[in-house]
Amino acid sequence: MIEIIKHLAHWLRPIKIIGEGNVLIGVKNKIKGGNLLRINGKNNVVRIGDSVKIGTLNIIISGDNNTLIIEPEARLIGPCVIEMHGNATITIGRNAGVRGVHFLAKDGKITVGDLVMFSYGINIRNTDSHRIFSCASPDVVTNPSADIEIGRHAWICMNASILKGVKVGSDSVVGYGAVLTRDCPANAVVAGNPARVVKTGIIWDY
Repeated sequence: MIEIIKHLAHWLRPIKIIGEGNVLIGVKNKIKGGNLLRINGKNNVVRIGDSVKIGTLNIIISGDNNTLIIEPEARLIGPCVIEMHGNATITIGRNAGVRGVHFLAKDGKITVGDLVMFSYGINIRNTDSHRIFSCASPDVVTNPSADIEIGRHAWICMNASILKGVKVGSDSVVGYGAVLTRDCPANAVVAGNPARVVKTGIIWDY
């Protein structure tokens, strides 16, 4: 019964904001029943461009100074989750096709270029979520967040994971189930866990 009530609440009130200085641009009539936008913090910005298509999308923003930009004509046809936990910026490029992707960002950037194509079951995270300290010096964090950049017209296949600090080159392909812990050059195919380059000099088409 509780779950039914929560589900109805999401449909009736898909947007809920707690905190000051938060700005929504182009959100009206895009986040509606079946989708979710929750902001709990200050000075956060959500900007959704013209002609963006949204299927199933949950946006969860906690903490301060987060910026989410979805460029015009992007397609988030879901199920997609975008989580931002403070001092983070996520940009999804024009005409990107985003299907089942879970974005997680904190203290840094995730940038998706124009015309990038995503499949389902994909994880993209610029943070490890939990901190690891050196035993010799507990004040020193050994696993800080690091930016992720996905170039123009890359293809990210099903169940892939792209981890912090990785750059994916334009016109490249990230294979099924690949786990990227290092950069992928442009016009290349990477596969495996950890992912490695298996082919270069390629281009792909829809």
